[in-house]
Amino acid sequence: MSTTLPLPTAEELLRWTTTKEGQFFERKSARHSEPGNTKPRKVADVAMDVVETLAAMANADGGELVVGIEDGGEVTGVCQAEDRLTVILNAPRSKNYVNPPLPVKSRELRTVDGLRLFQFEVSWSSDVHQLSGSRYLLRVNDTNSPFPADQIAALKSAKAQGLWERSYPPGATLEDLDMALIKSLAPAAWSGRNPEEVLRDRGLIAGRNGHSVPSNAALLLFAKSPARWHARCGIDFVRWEGTERKQGAEFNAVKRFPIEGPLSTLIRKAYDAILPILPERNNLQDLLFNEKLVYPVFAWQEAVVNAVAHRDYGIQGASIEVWLFDNRLEIRSPGLPPAPVTIDALVRREHIHVSRNPYWVSSGWLLAPKASRGIGAVYIAGPKLLHHSPIASSRHEPDAMAPEHDAMHPQVPKKPSH
Repeated sequence: MSTTLPLPTAEELLRWTTTKEGQFFERKSARHSEPGNTKPRKVADVAMDVVETLAAMANADGGELVVGIEDGGEVTGVCQAEDRLTVILNAPRSKNYVNPPLPVKSRELRTVDGLRLFQFEVSWSSDVHQLSGSRYLLRVNDTNSPFPADQIAALKSAKAQGLWERSYPPGATLEDLDMALIKSLAPAAWSGRNPEEVLRDRGLIAGRNGHSVPSNAALLLFAKSPARWHARCGIDFVRWEGTERKQGAEFNAVKRFPIEGPLSTLIRKAYDAILPILPERNNLQDLLFNEKLVYPVFAWQEAVVNAVAHRDYGIQGASIEVWLFDNRLEIRSPGLPPAPVTIDALVRREHIHVSRNPYWVSSGWLLAPKASRGIGAVYIAGPKLLHHSPIASSRHEPDAMAPEHDAMHPQVPKKPSH
């Protein structure tokens, strides 16, 4: 007896077939892809592919997987025998495949052309999930990367730090959220659904004693008054005269101002506030002087995005700081990088993706003028843009991300007199 399955919405099908595979999304084919062989793959192989991808995502920031669509976006369906389909659907919840079982939601759908699809969503998990064969995987960009066993304890420690954003502060209600802001940021995401429903699906609100209450993540993203829930959740900008910070009678701060607001708009506000203050230099080209920013926008903006997304918000006595000296720009973020990420690993450009605040990162609501490409991209582009690599360091005070630029900041040439 056949079962009537729900249809995916037009918006869902368009997104699943056109979205580029990456950190939070992947497509899987249920067929063989060799030329001349489009037969159904073995059920066990498809089930293992599903579990590996979802476990890697859960060990990182969560994500979404759709089975029955080719890498290029062609919908080919799940064509295995119907009495074996439950093996694929139930694999993420089975200790035979993964331990502990994954916190996954699954749907079985059918297109208007009669093609069956499986859609899975997995949340960030406070557990580290081990696959059969004692393997660990971590989602890094569009790859499920093996994770060294000797770093598992560090990964578990990082996940424990990430529990702050999942906490629910006493007294917070949905009235504390700016619903108009939420609607304005992601209008295409609603598809007829109300904001509360979407926030619940994203893990940003939960039911408590018959009422919906917002988490710390929701409050810092969308609160009408974010400082009520975290007094130092903004960015402090300071322009220091000279090349070092001085105190007392020699105090040398010549400009200082806070950049405040919900995290969903903070990066854009920081960009708009800082850009006009950054120094420019004049380059002589074809007998004309062209003004050019000393600090490439991509480089410092990416460092700010990284600071907002990955700072330790459990440290409530310090804010992110952007310090501009005569010879460098520092972006200082409270807390060390989330383990197993280290300063040395950043400098070596190792591909390790771990988020201290996965709900902010995966929500897509940390709005930047351009899509974030990761702090590692700054190190790759640094030698070309800055003439040498940025410098990362950890200090007893908040961490500093300081793209030194002594070699690229000579005396600014004067314009010719007329």
